[in-house]
Amino acid sequence: MTLLRKTMLYLGVLILTASLTNTSETYVHAATSTKTLSKSQTISLLKNGRKAMDNVFEKSYTTPLTQKQIYDIMQPYFTPKYIENFIKCDLEPVGDKWKSTRGGAVYVYAFYYNSNFKVTYSKDKSKSYVSEKNYEEGEGGYVTQKLILIKTKAGWRIDQYDDDARYFM
Repeated sequence: MTLLRKTMLYLGVLILTASLTNTSETYVHAATSTKTLSKSQTISLLKNGRKAMDNVFEKSYTTPLTQKQIYDIMQPYFTPKYIENFIKCDLEPVGDKWKSTRGGAVYVYAFYYNSNFKVTYSKDKSKSYVSEKNYEEGEGGYVTQKLILIKTKAGWRIDQYDDDARYFM
């Protein structure tokens, strides 16, 4: 093989490797690359967050989980502040692990995603206020579930279950 062919082959392999590496490093999920989330992206984040919480409840009910295991499950959807609050309010310590209490103090309950589902943003677009008002017979009237999402370096995350209605419609 001539020196020119070896050089061309070497360059081809380098270019192919660089393009494959670059592709995987620059891929960004739509939820992390946009200034604001679309309504469907917001719904997807909430549904996936709810599944993560359910997963923690289910797994830790029979076998207590470490704090790292809980973070690994919840971190794609929640801020550390929310996860810490969730652990304190909805799990109980068992040695150095945590077990489900089946509580639900800061649990993301099911939204119906109907015409009462509202998404608004702060002026700087760094926070999203999500709310939905529905009639709940067991609660004896209308209940509004409210969450605050924040934009982090890693993308949008559920940050706070909010009982303060001043931010919401």
